[in-house]
Amino acid sequence: ALGGFVVAWGLLSLGFLAASARVTLGRAATLGRRDFAAAGIVLLLLGGWTIGLHAWVVGVAGYVELDLIRRGTYVWPAVVVLVTIALSAIRLTRGWIALTLLGLGALAIAVLAVETLRNGLGAMADGDVSAAGIVVGILSVGQLAVLAGWWWMTARVRLVRR
Repeated sequence: ALGGFVVAWGLLSLGFLAASARVTLGRAATLGRRDFAAAGIVLLLLGGWTIGLHAWVVGVAGYVELDLIRRGTYVWPAVVVLVTIALSAIRLTRGWIALTLLGLGALAIAVLAVETLRNGLGAMADGDVSAAGIVVGILSVGQLAVLAGWWWMTARVRLVRR
């Protein structure tokens, strides 16, 4: 249920972005197919990440505890969805707004990378790496890889046009 909720939240956010772009910018304003494909992959990985994280928490605590990792449960999905929306919106913007979205996307991806590294090092320091923890780590790296690749392709296209 939590994984499905996170995916639905991301898809509804993308749908809202697409609808508001069409209303404010006109019929020609659409999100790119590449953006929808990348967003779909990221959101599916995020749904799996959410399920894996809660499986890990249940394995550690014995019950669902949302604050076991100091609000990381809340922050990661929010940042991933916001980066997904920002990368999707760049195609609809011009000038400094596009550059600001690119900069914020890069910063958010760097924060996620540091968080993934920190969690991995913390798990190894504890000496207790579970199967669910490994799945969460793999899904974290997968999300980062897709977001970083998507950011790079978007930035390359945007910066070459300037």
